[in-house]
Amino acid sequence: MEKRVCNDCQSTFCTIHYHEHEKHVNTKLDRLMAEHSAFKHHLSQLTKNKPALLVEIDQWEMEQHDKIRRAADQARDNIRRVLDESNEELKNKLRALTDRLNSTKSTRLHLESSVDRLSNQLEQLKEDLDQATSAIQLNTEEINWEKMIEIRKIHKIRDFKHSLEPSPRQMMSVKSETSSSIASSGKTLLYTDGNSSLCLTDKFGMKKVNIEWSTDWGQIEDCCWSPHLSRFILLSQRNLYIVDPVNYQVIHNQKWKPYKNYRSCTCCCDEQILFVGYSEDGAPLEEHSINDWTISKRWTLLNTSEFVQCIRFINSGETIAFLIGLNSKNLSRFEIRNRQTMNIIHLLQLEHFYSRLIHIPNEGSLVVHSNQKRLLLLTKTSENIQRTEIDYGDGVCNGTLMDQNCLVLRTKTELYFHDI
Repeated sequence: MEKRVCNDCQSTFCTIHYHEHEKHVNTKLDRLMAEHSAFKHHLSQLTKNKPALLVEIDQWEMEQHDKIRRAADQARDNIRRVLDESNEELKNKLRALTDRLNSTKSTRLHLESSVDRLSNQLEQLKEDLDQATSAIQLNTEEINWEKMIEIRKIHKIRDFKHSLEPSPRQMMSVKSETSSSIASSGKTLLYTDGNSSLCLTDKFGMKKVNIEWSTDWGQIEDCCWSPHLSRFILLSQRNLYIVDPVNYQVIHNQKWKPYKNYRSCTCCCDEQILFVGYSEDGAPLEEHSINDWTISKRWTLLNTSEFVQCIRFINSGETIAFLIGLNSKNLSRFEIRNRQTMNIIHLLQLEHFYSRLIHIPNEGSLVVHSNQKRLLLLTKTSENIQRTEIDYGDGVCNGTLMDQNCLVLRTKTELYFHDI
């Protein structure tokens, strides 16, 4: 019997089964074409019909108009009530004055003192009438109409764990002799490449620029992007440096000084504030003004056997994620604190000694167990923190997020770019 080979899957069939195989492939293609046509029609209907969000905005507009109308009607009723009460009080006083005037006139005892007193009372009533409306103050709250309704694009993660399973979209070789620092402005990635070089690149690994780093400046412990400065901030143990991603300059900021000559180990930025943590047990968390580099606040949050390993802003800067090292037990603790009060919102004891946090969308944090082939995803729910362990092929030592949809993980020898 004649044998035939499928040019695509390279399987061998007899003539009958070859035609059945060909028919099966054609059926799959026809089904795909039908699904394609249905999706195309659905997409065209979406462009024709009014989007649900616009309908929601129309409904919101009507509701706000109704609320404003009801508030205005209530204010009018309140003013009428206050004016009616004032008028009634004036009428009662006027009737009493009228009675006294008539009584004085009827007795024909026109004493000058009585007339003067009644005259003063009449003048007082005139003043009360003038003040009846001027004494009412209308307080209207200033409404920021631009922020009354906010449009924000939400970057949804399909399945974060699943998005790390395929091979990374891009890989780049990197040297991690001592420092594994990495940070992103969103568009630009900065990372250390050995002990004597910084590198800038984009999320596609293109436009790579090398910046010389002197070993005399110390090892970079952590770095972050400052939107206020449009610069990267680099932290060594006892110095702070500014890196301009446009002209590739490194500037030593001599205004900033560490607390008691402690060894700084982590930092993060929020608007015009820089937070710095130290590796000494029980050391405070410092809050510095980026405008003049003065200390605006010093938070005492830890026990004498604890230190801050890593801090990262989450939830648009409203909260801060902490990774706390417990030296006595060689363990770590994860905390989420309120940005303004530093009150603990969530707390989770971890079974290992982790080293770094990577903030991801949807208020999540990826916890790195240094050089281990396992990551821990911590996602905040309404009541607690959900844990998800993720096996990863190589030992990760650090990472960062670019453009809210590109996760860059760093190992000792590679940078891995994952689309999430």
